[in-house]
Amino acid sequence: VRVAARAGVLLGMWLCALLVTWIAEAQPSAAGGARLAQARECFEQAQKAYAHGDLNEALTGFRCAYDIAPSAELAFNLARVYERIGDADNGIRFYRLYLDVGKVTLSEARTVSKRIAALEAMKQRQTAAMKSVPPGRDSLSDEARSFFQRGLTLYRRGRYAAAEAAFGAALRASEAPELHYNLAVTAEHLGNVQDAIDHFRAYLAERSAAADSGEVEARVAALHQKLP
Repeated sequence: VRVAARAGVLLGMWLCALLVTWIAEAQPSAAGGARLAQARECFEQAQKAYAHGDLNEALTGFRCAYDIAPSAELAFNLARVYERIGDADNGIRFYRLYLDVGKVTLSEARTVSKRIAALEAMKQRQTAAMKSVPPGRDSLSDEARSFFQRGLTLYRRGRYAAAEAAFGAALRASEAPELHYNLAVTAEHLGNVQDAIDHFRAYLAERSAAADSGEVEARVAALHQKLP
């Protein structure tokens, strides 16, 4: 994942680093060998998933490998996946880890710093894009309003799966276009492209004359480019 030119050698380089770590131990245990095998399996699955555009599966695999044996290369890979699924906070976090612990050239540091700056800007756009003003009481029940506010709180804390569940509960309790919008934005964070498209379309169906309709249509078009 790291960069296109080096994607084919990253696996070998990373496994060598792992081997050095375990071989450096006086007497590697059987458990250490099992952990290496698990890390290798997770990494290989992540590489295959990333190559096929399955970002959620790639994220699971890279996190598995990173949790077993953290490295600068894996931090970079995680940052790239988080960047692609729109998780600005984690993208920034792992890019900074890469800069802190990796043997980074000046050119690479500049490139990664630009990515961090872009993610910072994305984070600001995402926060501004969320519909934070609840719909009028005529379209939102008290129960739905409670879930709506909970979803906003969870979203702002970066707990996107929980925010999606809260917005979904609000939608089941009381239909409102704003809920579809927030579900679409949250789905983008989670890498659920088709769900994001469906919710944006549902929002447009009810708010076709809204001031942001053109922007939403552009986002839908961009999301279509990410579909397999």
